[in-house]
Amino acid sequence: MKQLTDNVFVDNERRGSNHGYVTTSDGVVLIDTPHKPTDALRLRAEIEAIGPIRYIINTEPHGDHWTGNAYFDCPAIAHSGVRQRILDTDMAEHVQRVSGMGPDERLHLQGYAPNTPIITFESGMTLHVGNHTFRMTHMPGHTKHQAAVSVVEEGVTFTSDNIFCQVHTWIQEADPAEWLTALESLRALPEDSFIPGHGPLCGKEYLDDQRAWIEEWVAYVRTGVERGMTKDEALDQLTDMTDRYPMDVEQEGMAPFVMRLNIANIYDYVTGQGAHARRCGQAPRGPCPRRRERGQRARRRLRSEKGGHDPCAVPQDRGRGGGRGGRHRGAEGGLAALRHRCRRSGPRVEGTGRGRAPERCGLPLR
Repeated sequence: MKQLTDNVFVDNERRGSNHGYVTTSDGVVLIDTPHKPTDALRLRAEIEAIGPIRYIINTEPHGDHWTGNAYFDCPAIAHSGVRQRILDTDMAEHVQRVSGMGPDERLHLQGYAPNTPIITFESGMTLHVGNHTFRMTHMPGHTKHQAAVSVVEEGVTFTSDNIFCQVHTWIQEADPAEWLTALESLRALPEDSFIPGHGPLCGKEYLDDQRAWIEEWVAYVRTGVERGMTKDEALDQLTDMTDRYPMDVEQEGMAPFVMRLNIANIYDYVTGQGAHARRCGQAPRGPCPRRRERGQRARRRLRSEKGGHDPCAVPQDRGRGGGRGGRHRGAEGGLAALRHRCRRSGPRVEGTGRGRAPERCGLPLR
């Protein structure tokens, strides 16, 4: 454990998420717990020599943040979505996976039962323990149930996995737009010292790097979609970002696997499929490769019937940058243009002759 302040201790050199504890005048509060049982037992022995363990605060639903809860006899606190995800976890499968993390782990997993959070919150919660205040703030991004935990008196915030500092970022179930919003929420906090979910400790200066990395990921996958790649093609061909950052502790060799998880999720995000399917009437966020392929086939068929003349061609003076056919060409393009105008134009503004483009459900149209 590294001592960050007089009362905050952090470990960022173990497999799994960064975790830490805070010593107060009325006992110790844990922020997340180790992934491996042997690490959790070692941490318990260290803390018990200091004082009683009062609470665990879990910052997200992935197992590397809560598996170690089981080895501490104290109540856990988390967002309600974290509790539900733990309850829905296939524990036999989870135990099997953790058992493979080292030769001694299986012994400590016999009869495993998670210490599921029994105190939950939605948008936020404040916890007072002794002379310390813990402020939990829901910040969806890396998952829908992320929370940042600020230790007010120490000027420190545990950001959870909304920050991966100088290590490969996992975007396997993230909503990139929500994640960018979370980064700005972190920037607005009064605390300046950050304990990220993974990687070395950092401050607000790293928020720009994390933002740029997410935006680059989305732009990279969107380029593949715009080139007409199917999801399988994107998974096979979009590999350029595999080795941009190193993997976290004991995750060597996992970069290609993480790359495919990230590509699959972002592809769905860009095209409005899967977990990112349309909500509240929102249109898909990018061109649909299947629709484009059907349009291209129809266009080739019409060209063949007309002896090589393309009846769907857009006059040159109405191409990109001029006229209404700029972005959407051909018969299929005409329909796409109509859909584009319908989706982006909201209620007409009286007297202007123009529509306005609202952001439905708070999500920007992409």
